[in-house]
Amino acid sequence: METKKDTFMPDAIKSLEIRVVTANVQIKCSEDTLIHVEAESLQEMDYVCEVRNQKLVVLYGVEGKKHLINFNWKEAQIVLCFPKGKIFEHVALEIGAGNIDMKEVPVLCNEMEAEIGAGKWHAAGLQVSGRLDLQVGAGEVKMKTATVGTLNLECGVGACVYRGCVNEDIKVDCGVGSCKFELDNKESDFNYDVSCALGNVRINKSSIRCLGSKKIYSDSKAKGTITLKCGLGNIELNTIEKAKATVHINE
Repeated sequence: METKKDTFMPDAIKSLEIRVVTANVQIKCSEDTLIHVEAESLQEMDYVCEVRNQKLVVLYGVEGKKHLINFNWKEAQIVLCFPKGKIFEHVALEIGAGNIDMKEVPVLCNEMEAEIGAGKWHAAGLQVSGRLDLQVGAGEVKMKTATVGTLNLECGVGACVYRGCVNEDIKVDCGVGSCKFELDNKESDFNYDVSCALGNVRINKSSIRCLGSKKIYSDSKAKGTITLKCGLGNIELNTIEKAKATVHINE
């Protein structure tokens, strides 16, 4: 097992890429003006931490030789510390069976893509001015006080909870998993295009089940369109009107 520490100048980094097979990844606030990355309990899987074309790349068990995961090993711990207010042009996340914790420090970026396999991603205060592309396999995603421009979500058998605001479009494709939204938006902010196979879709007080479809166009000038496609799973979407009369979901 190894421990490694790296330090980078923030001005030299425009984008961020984190891809790990299995590890606990945590984002923290830097105590100085630099970017720090510390990894400990590293096993025999290859670890990379370097800057490539102004992109900070952190990889564990992704490039080079790969070994079968021994679940008796202690989970690798990777901590990234950023100066407060650091904005990335693009952020890419990919995690297999570990966790990504972004609850302590809001991550700010223009574009983001995230792929969560069987792991967990928890975030608070996430701000994506443009597009967030999110894929959830069998894992779990929880976001609170988030703000994104456009949200594109694909959920397999896992679960996703999103609390916050979306300024433009939302597109959700839910297989047999569960997707829940508590939006700081009005219902009239969006047009709606909903289709449901054998699952269930609920928008505030309206429910669509089993081979149902519905299109709703707002009378006012909508900010965007919410497109919901549900297979065998469940999609629940509440806007600010509904949230006032309901109890918030548990963490």
